[in-house]
Order: sequence, then C-alpha cells, then structure tokens
Amino acid sequence: MKQKVTIVLPISRVEYLAQVFAYLELMDCDAGNTNIITIVDGDTALYIDARNRTEQSKFAERLCIQYEDLTQESKTSILGRRLRISDIHNQVKKHIGKCDYVLGIEDDTLIPKSTVTRLLQDFTLFPHAGFITGLELGRWGITYAGAWLADDLYNPQLLATIPQPDKETAIQEIDAAGFYCFMTTRENYVTHLFQPYDNNALGPDVNFGMELRRLGFMNYIDFRVNCIHRNGNESISYPKYPMQRVQFTKEESGWKQNIL
Repeated sequence: MKQKVTIVLPISRVEYLAQVFAYLELMDCDAGNTNIITIVDGDTALYIDARNRTEQSKFAERLCIQYEDLTQESKTSILGRRLRISDIHNQVKKHIGKCDYVLGIEDDTLIPKSTVTRLLQDFTLFPHAGFITGLELGRWGITYAGAWLADDLYNPQLLATIPQPDKETAIQEIDAAGFYCFMTTRENYVTHLFQPYDNNALGPDVNFGMELRRLGFMNYIDFRVNCIHRNGNESISYPKYPMQRVQFTKEESGWKQNIL
C-alpha cells in the first residue's frame, strides 16, 4: 500500500518562492499520493503569487489558505514570530485531509529531490519515530545544525545543537529539530498543540520534538537529506561549512545562549 504524504509550506516572503516551488516540482515522489497545503502570512500580492504556484504544482490535492492573524503580537519580535509560527501550524492542521505523513518545510529551504523517498524509507526502518528530519544549517549568522539534544527530557537545564557527525553517520537520534524539513505521522501533527517551548526559550519546533520524546517516541535526523538554507544572497549547506554549535543553559533569570 502506497503511503500518502501532505506537504505543509508556510509562506511569509516572496524572494525564494520561485526556487522553493521549482525544487518541489523536481522532487522524486508519487505525485498522485502527495498533497500540498500552503498558508500565506502576507499581503494580497503574496497570497495570489503563492496560490497560483500552489495550483500549478504537480501534486494531487492543492490548497492555499490565507493566515488569519490571531496572535496580536508584533511579527518583528522573536516571541511574536514564534507565536505566529505556532498559530500557523495550529490553523493548517485543521485542513489536513486523509494522509499517512506530513512533510513540513519552510519558505527559505530548498529540499533535495530524494526527500520524500528517503524519509519514507527511514520510517520503514523506524516505524515508531516521532519525526525524522533532514539537515539544515544556519540561523542568526551561525552555521549550526537545526537539531537539538537535551540533558533531561522532563527537567532540562541544557539544550545544545548536535556536533558535526562522522562521515559514516547517516542517521542519528535527536530530541528536537527545526521545521525546515521534517516528516511526522498525520496523527502526531494534528493532535499536537503548537506553542513556543518553555515560555519562549525556543520555538514551537523544539516544543514539538520534546513533547514527542516525552510521549515515548524517538526522533531522528538523516544527514543524507541535505537541505539548502537560503540566507540573503548566500546558500548554506553541509558540508560546505563546518558546523558550529549553540547551547541554551537554564538559569534563574531564564535561558542563556552560548556559542560553543
């Protein structure tokens, strides 16, 4: 029986949109069993552009919706952005139809052709995984991997990004990861309440991973799904850059970030 996948793509910027959809069109997948939902956080022009690209894509079922802002928070603040991302996914999950898996990507990420095929294969190896993600580097000018390890699932005092893997490592256990290229089951996606992690220490992506871990799932990163992160005029991918590491340490005043 063929597995059905729904791609979820939140859109808030136009500069990489043509490339993102071009990479999606080139992706190896069973288009008849692959759907796409885009949700637009932007003006009418951006919505029309995204809707047209969505409708012209190769996928079986295509839906583009306008994000309804319910956060009342500034989209320029870190908390505001995290609340909006949470709200976007909470709105999208109401539109998820029949499928087996959800593939979440971001509008500044170019995913490799093998993404769907590879991640579905990974789920045959790890059928009870919470999610399985690809690799993306780079946030805030730091080339760290968007994948996290916690010192304790129930009372974490330290969250750190993963170190650079050995060349022989293909798949590794992690606790959390960004939303740039993750596959999870439909049930895990639609039943989760998306919200920032631990009163805004980190985003809803970390919250999602940590909650799945506390429910008893294992999460994984597949380094062979090497995504390209568009960052201004620069494209960051592995192994183009050596991986840096970032950690957050919990203190009385809150979470403190350090570059390792």
